[in-house]
Amino acid sequence: LVEVEKKSLDSYVKIVGKKKIEEIKDFSSNLEGYKVLHVNSTAYGGGVAEILQALVPLMRDVGLDAEWRTISGDKSFFNVTKAFHNALQGMDIRLNQEMRDIYLKYNKKNAKNFSGEYDFIVIHDPQPAAIYHYLKPYPGVWIWRCHIDLTNTNKAFWNSMRAKA
Repeated sequence: LVEVEKKSLDSYVKIVGKKKIEEIKDFSSNLEGYKVLHVNSTAYGGGVAEILQALVPLMRDVGLDAEWRTISGDKSFFNVTKAFHNALQGMDIRLNQEMRDIYLKYNKKNAKNFSGEYDFIVIHDPQPAAIYHYLKPYPGVWIWRCHIDLTNTNKAFWNSMRAKA
């Protein structure tokens, strides 16, 4: 579980205005008490970690029960997921059996550490995306939030990843 500092949505009034803050609070009141889990590959460094450092405490501030967990993996796993990242951005990379095996091995290991019941599970980027397959059926709504620009993705890789991972 990643610890985050407490934040208040009200501290953003000067940036977006009181009306926008009230709209967010009004909308989020319908979700009060819902349990939300965010899963990504690292607690620091990189854009997703920076987003979650702010998002998780702000979700808590408006009444959601938000948590953030990270996955683990060795150098081979993160090298494979870096190749995934590059292929998803359009590089000509083929998903071979060794890459698939490494990726699935670590997602399976991480799934074993998964506990708790959530209304929403938000999986950030490709690194933890296959956890879902090792936890089915798992209660809650699963959301894959890809922070990678998929405009020019390597279609062959994308189709292979979707079918196998």
